[in-house]
Amino acid sequence: MARILLVFAVILMVSSPTRAELFRFGLPATHDFQYELAAIRLALDNAPGDHELEVVELPVVSTKRWVEMLESGYQGINLGVGGYDPSLEQTLLPVSIPLTRGLLGYRLMVVREDRLDELSNIHSLESLLPLQIGSGYAWPENSILWQNGIDLVLGHYENLWAMLARKRFDVFHRGVQEVFVELSVPGRENFAIVPGVALAFRFDYFLYVPGDRQDLQRILVQGLVNAYENGRFMALFESDPIIRESLRLADFDQREVIWLETPENRASIDYIPDRYWHDSVLRR
Repeated sequence: MARILLVFAVILMVSSPTRAELFRFGLPATHDFQYELAAIRLALDNAPGDHELEVVELPVVSTKRWVEMLESGYQGINLGVGGYDPSLEQTLLPVSIPLTRGLLGYRLMVVREDRLDELSNIHSLESLLPLQIGSGYAWPENSILWQNGIDLVLGHYENLWAMLARKRFDVFHRGVQEVFVELSVPGRENFAIVPGVALAFRFDYFLYVPGDRQDLQRILVQGLVNAYENGRFMALFESDPIIRESLRLADFDQREVIWLETPENRASIDYIPDRYWHDSVLRR
């Protein structure tokens, strides 16, 4: 059984920690993790004990190298963040509460603006399957898309926008809290979001600690659970300007949401309680 299933039971069985711990977070260079950093600080503020957080900026590295850094304690790091991937649980311990309440699993579909009319009839998985979807090399969500029958064309993120412009694929899937910022970048005025539809699957960023640091895992889970109990986590989520504006612009009430099935090898993610997922509100 994947260790993500056991986290909440472990937390309930183990007494609250009081020892102060230093968390050294390996900050990826490829993304603005300001919200995730705020969530980490919130967890530590709401956990028993007096804990500290230091940020170690990492170079641009592959997922494999990032995992190796966390495993080996590169520059003393003992905390990292990554998209949910059950293979990580072979060597790392997950903090099994999705940091953005699963918003990373909500994808809007970007196309060339001159193909918008042609591609505006997407309304179901069946209508999506004949199309080619752009995605990044080694993105952990790729296996979800593949196992639902979606045809992916892979590339490095920095090349995918140019590939879309050159019709190397039909649609580029982007997270709801990413896409509006990305489309505001100069030079992307000729792209548009397909109206009336969104793709969705259970997925998010999760925190990970080394496989032998159950004490750190326990602190973080206890802190996040406590922050949910006292309302501070939802206050952070609902007040984040990017999340708030992205949900407003996405206007999910006006979109048909195509829900993808969770593959069997990822089924443990569905055991995380509904209260920690935004889709418990939007799923229909």
